[in-house]
Parts: sequence; structure tokens; C-alpha cells
Amino acid sequence: MRLAKKIAIFGTILLCSLLSKPAYAANKTISSVTIKVNSDLSIGDRTDNLSINYGSSSGGDINVYTTSDRFNIADAEITSGRSSLNIGDEVKMKITLEANSDYSFKGTYSSSNISVNGGKFLSSSKKNGDLVVNIKLNPLKGTYEAPEDVEWKDSGIGIAKWDEPSETSGYYELILLRGSTQVTRVENYKGSNYNFRNDMTQKGTYKFRIRTVSHGDKDYGRHSEWITSDEFYLDASNVSTGNNNVTTQVGSGVGWNKSGDTWYFRFPDGSLKTNGWEYIADKWYLFDDAGRMLTGWQKVEGEYYYMNSYGHMTTGWQQSNGKWYYMNAEVPRGKMLSNTWLHSSDGKYYYLDSNGAMCEGWTQISGNWYYFYPGSGYMATNTTVDSFRLGANGAWVR
Repeated sequence: MRLAKKIAIFGTILLCSLLSKPAYAANKTISSVTIKVNSDLSIGDRTDNLSINYGSSSGGDINVYTTSDRFNIADAEITSGRSSLNIGDEVKMKITLEANSDYSFKGTYSSSNISVNGGKFLSSSKKNGDLVVNIKLNPLKGTYEAPEDVEWKDSGIGIAKWDEPSETSGYYELILLRGSTQVTRVENYKGSNYNFRNDMTQKGTYKFRIRTVSHGDKDYGRHSEWITSDEFYLDASNVSTGNNNVTTQVGSGVGWNKSGDTWYFRFPDGSLKTNGWEYIADKWYLFDDAGRMLTGWQKVEGEYYYMNSYGHMTTGWQQSNGKWYYMNAEVPRGKMLSNTWLHSSDGKYYYLDSNGAMCEGWTQISGNWYYFYPGSGYMATNTTVDSFRLGANGAWVR
């Protein structure tokens, strides 16, 4: 009986040992993983329209596969990236790997034991025995499109302008030519216009060349072809002294930028406001052809305006060099009034002479003599000044 029990116990142990061996064989650990990706992507492709094939090396816009017999690709999907692809974009994907029979994934993996051909490993995690791997594809390579509508701007001298193409880095290289002679080269410029005025120090026929260039993506973004503008002739009277163009010295931020003691205003496309009026935050400002904000007295189309120290166009009374002037508060707004009567809201009358200055003291107007109180400038009426009688209309009663 005792011998039979021993035999039974030994048999049980032997059976358990035999049964445990297949379980041990089914848990071979996958120590390293290699995922292969090839893609046929083009600039302008939409990520939501791409076909993904997993399990083989062909058949889709993006193909995810492996040559390992230890696991297979169970799923693959795009997790991020632009809806419309551009040069340099790196499409991110989530790849789900399923271990084949007799194998299992270990607890954690890193870039040292997960290799991605055609992309880069980002992270991994286990889910229900599967291994989920996050990757990003290699940056999309391509050639940038050339700028469009390349020409000289109508307003201002020497301002090059162009339209940005849809496939652009946003950066450009420009060359200014006088005849066939290169005058200057501008590299890695961001914007859609550039002021060459400072470089036009000799008379002659000018044109410029421009191309889109890579910026921070030199390994996969290729320059566009060169585009050449039309020509224009600069005569001697318009030759620059070399101090007109300050574009490259001004900050690149959108909105107000200061260089030295001068203010400039930059638009979202990178260009500076130049050569005229601009309405900004409920104020009118005036800029010259180099983009400098103007202050003080300014003559525009034969009319005078006064821009205060903040660059605001002033309206109403304005004192300058000890004299008072009136800047029209109505249309044409801001224009200095001259040779005219001004009737204020409090019923008082003033007269602005041919220079726009408010009259003070005795003044002859259209053959009549009037008296305007010094300092305040309003016209005296129904009173006697220096023993001379002034009537209801302010004129001296002879």
C-alpha cells in the first residue's frame, strides 16, 4: 500500500512536469521588434484620404509590415499630421502588433529594442497582450513651388512684391540686378514684399529674381526655380542716398516695431506699411515710402496735416511753435484749415490766416478790420477796443 502511494505521487509529479513544458514553450519572449514602413505620399495629399495597408509591403499609400515570424501587424492608423501634407510633415501612426503562437511581448520596450525602417519610434505600451507602438514617418520630401505674380509694387519706388504659393516654406531668396550686374542678394527673407530702395544708388534698369528656399528643412525641402520680375528704369532724380530702406533693421513681429527712435507697422504677411495712410486701432497714421511712421507737420496731396508725437493724426485745435491751428474734425478729416472763418460750438468766431494760423489782435479780412483777443483768438463783437467801435458782426464801425 505504501509503495502504491509513492508510485501515485511520483506519477502526479511527472504528469505535472510534462504538462508544464508546453506552457513554458508558449511564452517565449520577443526581445526586439522591427517594423517596416514604405509610403507613396505627395505634397497636398490629405491624411484622411490615405489608404493604409498593413501586413504587406505594397498595396496602399502607406504600407506597414514585418518580416518576423514571431508577431504580425494587427492594425495601423494615422493619429496626427496635417490634413493636407506639405514638405517636412511627419505623419504620426499607431501600430498594433499581435504575438504569434509560442511567443509573447515583454513588459516594456524602448528605442533600443524597437526599430522602425522608414520612420522613427516614439513610444510603446501593452494592451491585452498586444504591443501598441507609436511612430512617425520620415519627413515628406519635395520641391517648393515658386512665388507667383512677381512684380514691382505700383506705390513707392523699389518695392518688390509677390504672392506666396500654396507649397512654400514662407522663406525666399532675392537678387537685385541693375542690367546684368548683381546689386545685392537677400537670403532667408520671410514676407511677400521687400524694399530695395536703399540699394538703388545708381540710375539704370532694375529687375529682381526670387525663389522659394528651404528653412530648417534642408534635408528634405528643395529650392524652387528662379522667377524674374519685369524691369523698370530709375532716373538720376530718383536715385537713393542709401538711407531710405530700413526693412532689414526692423523687428519681425506683427504690428508695431521700433528701430532706434522710429516706429514701423508690419502686417501678418511680413510686409511693412509704406507710403500713405493707415487706420490702426481707431487712429490714423501716416508712413513714408520706407515704412517710417511720420510725426509733426506733413503735406499730403497739397494739404497739411499734423501728426502728434504718437503718430496720431490730430483734429481740432493744435498748437505748434507758439501758434494755434485748426485741423478739420470733419471730412476731409485732419486737414489744416486756412483763409477761413471758424464758428465754434460756443458761438464764438475765429479766423485762420493763409498759413492756417489763428489770428490775434487787429486783422484786416476782405476789406474790413476785426479784433481777435490775443491768446484766446476769438473775435470781439459789440464792444470798443482801443477806442474803436466794433459792431455785432465784429467789423470796425467807421
